Amino acid sequence: MLAGPIGAMVLPLTDDAPKVTKEILGHALELTIHHPTIGPKICNKWITVDTVIDAIRAAAVIDTSMVMNARLLNILLSKIQKYQLIDRFDGSNLSGFFRAKYSKQSYYIILPPGEQAAYPLFDKQWKEEVERVKSLISFRSLKSNDIPPVEHLLEQEKKGSSVQRQATYCVNPQNTKSDIHERQQDSDHVSMPKNTKSDSHERQQDSDHVDMPRQQSVCGTYWDSPEAYKLFRPRQCDSNCLSAVERRIKLLQRAQQFEGWRDLVHGRDPDNVCSNYDKLVIRQKSMFILKAYQIATLEMNRKTWLERCEIAVHEINLLGVTLTTRGDILSRWHRLFRTREAFLHPNLEARVGRDPLPPFLRMFPDAATKIKQFCRVNLLNLNVETVHQFILNKVFPRIYAVWASEQTSRGHTLQSFLKLFRISVFSPQTTLSWMKQLVGSNGERPLLPKSEGDGVMLSAFQSLLTGFGREMSTDKLQKVNEQRLNKTYWDGEAALEVLKSTSKPPLTASPFVRKLLIGINKEGYWNSNHMAVQFEDVVDCLKVLYPSHEFVFLFDHSQGHSRKRKGALDVNNMNVSFGAHELVQ
Repeated sequence: MLAGPIGAMVLPLTDDAPKVTKEILGHALELTIHHPTIGPKICNKWITVDTVIDAIRAAAVIDTSMVMNARLLNILLSKIQKYQLIDRFDGSNLSGFFRAKYSKQSYYIILPPGEQAAYPLFDKQWKEEVERVKSLISFRSLKSNDIPPVEHLLEQEKKGSSVQRQATYCVNPQNTKSDIHERQQDSDHVSMPKNTKSDSHERQQDSDHVDMPRQQSVCGTYWDSPEAYKLFRPRQCDSNCLSAVERRIKLLQRAQQFEGWRDLVHGRDPDNVCSNYDKLVIRQKSMFILKAYQIATLEMNRKTWLERCEIAVHEINLLGVTLTTRGDILSRWHRLFRTREAFLHPNLEARVGRDPLPPFLRMFPDAATKIKQFCRVNLLNLNVETVHQFILNKVFPRIYAVWASEQTSRGHTLQSFLKLFRISVFSPQTTLSWMKQLVGSNGERPLLPKSEGDGVMLSAFQSLLTGFGREMSTDKLQKVNEQRLNKTYWDGEAALEVLKSTSKPPLTASPFVRKLLIGINKEGYWNSNHMAVQFEDVVDCLKVLYPSHEFVFLFDHSQGHSRKRKGALDVNNMNVSFGAHELVQ
């Protein structure tokens, strides 16, 4: 049975129970967390699982002969309904109780219900802080009046009062001055960042002002300037902007470790929704931002932030990573990253806390497996109609038969069964929606418009003589380059926009076919400036290949309509600067 000091027995136990059960543990945790002296010592800070056990023991709410170790506590906590989301940091865990695992060790932080904890970095400084907190926390023996008499609790239990009401009864005595002083001392030991505001408020705060006290500039460096605070937005745990950047560098370096990409995703993707491509993008974005931060720590006083981003993009591109080729895109990634010090979840459904799969496939994962197997076997002739008929004739009847056999009541039909999962009419459009959400065993996803696939735009010249494009040998390219040496483009403004120079560079490949990785995060979009540069390159080649011919070109290029004459009035340019002497970018 449950025993402690006289008058402190709170949980009845049968004599034949050798181990703590989940009911007993849940009740004991409530009493310990809300204890007037022990609760403040273990809340609002990261503690080890051994500290949690010591706190429960010190509260004297379970018999000391009961078996309770770290492994048993971790297992039982996952079975308690209130703490089933204890491992989630994506905003769905509202219990205030969070668990993080590292190197086969479990760490806990206890916050007020509804508040969210940030996932720890597990760096050397964090570990030292946890060990320091563990050494500072001491549990003194309790007096008999710290917990109400067992007779009162048993009387409340007979009346059907919940565990929460019992815990509330025993945890609301008036705090003494010594208790308040103890709580203040404990709160000084560890200062953990809290994230209690909504995402919309965070975005507004990020765009309007810096929620950070302005520090006086001691050395007069850039890192103490208001511009640095506005750009990097340090947190309250950072002494200045430079320490914030150095801390984020350590965080971004973890992305290249196994499963380290989770630390860079808001919520850490607990449902494993991220595909292999999503993980690759997260790692590559981390590389770009990391390089920009490293360069900023060295030369930020002499270069602007955008110039640092351009240099970082160039150096990462040399490694073969071409997720972006523009510094302004990297600067945008930095602004999105600094708000939460993590990237938003790439899946829109998971980003707002919803499971990407529909309720039926979530409830019956075997149905999703059957659909995947059917799609894989019939891949050559796969279409929405065949999958739709397979689900109607095979999947639904089979799942319904198993479900109906387990029901005690009768009178169910297939239609009533489907309505339980909000399927009133199963149309081909619903089948298409399901097919878009299914992910293969190796992370395969359907290729959809504007999805993860690369978009390549081709601009090519063709003729009856050469066909589609024209290959150029090394010797021919060398002759063309000799003719182009020290010459400039006729359309200098187009060359400046595309090549950043008006001089004609040596050609390394045939200009008759040009490729462009389209996208705002890649090489942009093909426009009339690209067309003008390619046209002059093709003309130079034709003059060398066919010196006795005259050439006539016909263009099918819609972007030519967006070309404006020099000095033409254009509302887009007029909004940017005075006059309209710039061409449309």
